[in-house]
Amino acid sequence: MGRTITLQDIARKLGLSTTTISLALSDHPRISEATKARVRKLIEQWKYEPNRVARALVLGRSNLIGVIVPNSSDPYYSEVFKGIEDAARTRGYHVLLSNGSYDMSAYAQRVKEMKSLRVDGIVAAPPLDREKPTLDRFWLDLRDSGYPLVLVNRQLKPAIFHQVSADYASGVRMIVETLASMGHRRVGYISGEPAVLPIRQRLAAFRRLARKHSFEESPALYETGSLTLAGGYDACKRLWNADPTKPRPPRM
Repeated sequence: MGRTITLQDIARKLGLSTTTISLALSDHPRISEATKARVRKLIEQWKYEPNRVARALVLGRSNLIGVIVPNSSDPYYSEVFKGIEDAARTRGYHVLLSNGSYDMSAYAQRVKEMKSLRVDGIVAAPPLDREKPTLDRFWLDLRDSGYPLVLVNRQLKPAIFHQVSADYASGVRMIVETLASMGHRRVGYISGEPAVLPIRQRLAAFRRLARKHSFEESPALYETGSLTLAGGYDACKRLWNADPTKPRPPRM
């Protein structure tokens, strides 16, 4: 055949419905082994390439998972995406990646686009800035619908969706306790912008632990920068140049 082979072509040739063909291609137990063998033989002969979107419409599932992150070039989210993709592939799923920036309306639009592609679920890191956020109707309806959505790197209290997040308080505590044990008390802190939830949680943990270990309190010891390598470098440079008291080795 000189044109692209379709599911309908396969169905007509074998005298079966397109639903039966789709189920046979998915090795569904409802379809007999004899029918599956006929389907496999013809698709191999005709070199048929399944249309995943069409199969998703017929079967009600796509074996696709959507992932929406603020910035896919961020090394952190690159690692997160790799982990999601590796885990998904071992279970027969493929992954679609999209950037949502740091805007909630942009995230809502990305979720709508992913759902229109019939993805089976979405992993997202929306730019929430509070543990008890005020969500608009779109997110509330999404929650109430039971659609499979997992928040990554967002720890809401109480949880609104399923969520997977890091234990930032423990990480910050280990750093502060290490510095305190070495005799440091004048410690600078660089926070990120925009101040999404993980940024706020880490800063709150640092301030709490800094007071506990009697770190020097001064606005000059705090700086902010964009969530990029360049932003961190520039913030560190500003912090260093603004304070005449440079770090020195602690007394042992």
